[in-house]
Amino acid sequence: MRAAAAVSLLERDDALQVLQALATASATQRGQLAVISGEAGIGKSSLVAGLAATIRTDAVVAWGFCDDLFTPRELGPFHDMAEQLGTEVSAALSCPSPPAALFPAILRAINALPDGSLLIIEDMHWADTASLDLLKFIARRLIPLRVMLVLTYRPDETVQPHPLASLLGDLPSSITTRLPLSPLSRQAVDRLAANHGRDGGELFSTTGGNPFFLSEILAQPVEDKRLPASIRDAVLTRAARSSPVERRLLDALCVAPDPVPLAMVTQLMGDDGVAASAALEMRGLLLRDSSDGLRFRHALARRAILEALPAPERHEHHRRLLAAYLALGNAFNPELILHHAEALNDADLILAPSCTEALTGYSRVRIGAMARALEAQCVTVMASTVGAADWSPAVDANTGTGGIFGPPDTGFPPTGVIAEGALDTPGWTVAEVDLGAVAHVRADGVVLNRRHWDDQVGRDATVTPGRLR
Repeated sequence: MRAAAAVSLLERDDALQVLQALATASATQRGQLAVISGEAGIGKSSLVAGLAATIRTDAVVAWGFCDDLFTPRELGPFHDMAEQLGTEVSAALSCPSPPAALFPAILRAINALPDGSLLIIEDMHWADTASLDLLKFIARRLIPLRVMLVLTYRPDETVQPHPLASLLGDLPSSITTRLPLSPLSRQAVDRLAANHGRDGGELFSTTGGNPFFLSEILAQPVEDKRLPASIRDAVLTRAARSSPVERRLLDALCVAPDPVPLAMVTQLMGDDGVAASAALEMRGLLLRDSSDGLRFRHALARRAILEALPAPERHEHHRRLLAAYLALGNAFNPELILHHAEALNDADLILAPSCTEALTGYSRVRIGAMARALEAQCVTVMASTVGAADWSPAVDANTGTGGIFGPPDTGFPPTGVIAEGALDTPGWTVAEVDLGAVAHVRADGVVLNRRHWDDQVGRDATVTPGRLR
């Protein structure tokens, strides 16, 4: 069974029971209107489908959809329903008719439906103005009709001013039930994780309890750590609807794994960045924490935008954030600065302290220091403690020596060892290093591995794993 089937109606029993009671009331008492809201992927469509499956067999279930089109279909959802609403409606929609003629014709068709029929219009945040006017007309006249009207929409796509707000505010309160859907709880995610052999804490942290994200992640094999294409495409489609300033802010923030202080946004983009952050908060793409830090609402959304950024742009955003943190002084966690510095891989000189008891431990640190000098085309300086170490709770005695290493390339020794002390002998290991040689080897060395490091991104997707026999 696909994971989506297990996720779709989890923790939705109460909402489904409310909808079923409204459907019963619409068949026996008076018309009912349900408004279901929630972020993308929260399970609105699954909930409505669950309701439709319980509707009495002699009733009609008609679906209409609003689409995110550059040129919206006028009365698009009613065109979708035209076949169920009858020939009069089909004829009225096929040739332009004034509202004075069209609206009563559709109302008559709805009134002629069997008692308990269900009209569903999804994604009202994309509705055209003609559909909104028609729905306002129908809603004010729904009470004597024995049908149920269900509307779904995303609140984060209806930032004011939005035409849907006028319709929602004018719905008759006596027959309108509003059902906002929340993400799944940690307990629900834990149960799902246990059924699929996954870590519940990691799943909840990654997905935020969003059922769509959960179902797509659970549908992948445990060993597949790639972002599902369905999630990536959904996130990027939504981000594409942002303004140019908002998109620049999303691109800048996606390289930061931790919340970015609002002061940093001001430093990066001025008042435009502050306004963009407010708009993205309203649309549910970003959240502001208690310390005034901005972060993505979903970690998977951050990852999707990050992975879509070309390497040069990603590096530029790291560079700008690093410069902004440094300009603001000691007000921020040094680990934030370190994250961006490591991502840029721009250090000319790296210090590698070492405190190891055995020769094997010293060798590991030494090999690591030499590997970093090679891959980053820089100079690494290894400083080892030697001799008795009564002061150390970890080791009784230290083994090692100092070392200064560079890439075995133009301007450096062919071994990569610039200087090295004698093993287990206290003293200084000294060498004179020209950092201009680092710039030269990066620009015109025999091997340009640092320059081409990002070329490997994505190539791992083409690797076919195998087992040696």
